[in-house]
Amino acid sequence: VLLGVPFLVALASAIGGLIRGPHYTSRSSFAPQASDDRESRFLGLAAQFGLNLGRGTPTQSVDFYAELLKSQEVLRAAVLTRYRVVPQRRSADTVEGSLVDVYRVKGGTVEERVARATDVLADQISVKTDIKAGLVKVSTTTRWAGLAVHLNRRLLELVNDFNLRTQQTQAGQERAFVERRMQQAQSDLEAAEGELETFLRRNRRYQDSPQLVFEAARLQRRVDLRQQLYVSLAQSYEQARIQEVRNTPVITIIDRPEVSVRRSGGVVPAGALGLVIGLLLAGTWVFVEEHLTRERVEKPEEYREFQRLRHRGPRRRQ
Repeated sequence: VLLGVPFLVALASAIGGLIRGPHYTSRSSFAPQASDDRESRFLGLAAQFGLNLGRGTPTQSVDFYAELLKSQEVLRAAVLTRYRVVPQRRSADTVEGSLVDVYRVKGGTVEERVARATDVLADQISVKTDIKAGLVKVSTTTRWAGLAVHLNRRLLELVNDFNLRTQQTQAGQERAFVERRMQQAQSDLEAAEGELETFLRRNRRYQDSPQLVFEAARLQRRVDLRQQLYVSLAQSYEQARIQEVRNTPVITIIDRPEVSVRRSGGVVPAGALGLVIGLLLAGTWVFVEEHLTRERVEKPEEYREFQRLRHRGPRRRQ
């Protein structure tokens, strides 16, 4: 048992590794860009007008990026991207096309083939997060080293494009909101200034009356408040306009996919793994058999009772 079982398992694993062939894994990691205080200022400004816009966008969470990488939108976009890879080293032949063509996925319709290719790609992607370091680690494993690198790089591009497009959309909505509020604030400021101007024209020597001094101070405070609000809205409006057309990356790549390509699988690694598994199975088998033999010799009556109950159990269930 100790010789035969490990040999058979190692042989089966080696044959499976030969059929499956070697695979290559490309790894990368990135950190979400730290959010600035623009969003907090906008949320605070909206709260002044009684609007509750939530706690802000979740795109700064590494868990969000992990789920985004596994989403159907990102996977489907990666599947439909055209790639050009070399199946074997030192080969002039290349394979070009989407993953549906590269994987030679079969199906009745185009959508069915794309869906199957998306399922295959989902199995080839591994995403891990490091909460303390604020990193997202992405691994892609395929039969070809070039394809693993291309896939990993494409996933990073899709995540950046999705997040950038989301931020631009939010900035556009913010700009439209602030623009409307700025127009209203400008009207309120002009109205407050008009009231103060009218008061000063009618009361040129208001300093001699305590009541008029109080009224002048009240009107001046209203003008100052309207002016501060208008200035704040104007600053937010300009920042939103800049953010709306911003196209700089929103993730910082720490490890690039081209650097860390590792080979996995093959006949020798599969056979070695099968040998280890076979030894564990054989050792467990021998241990159980030896334990039962010892119990049969040392405690024959209890062993016979154990055998009687074991054979009796199936008949009771019947």
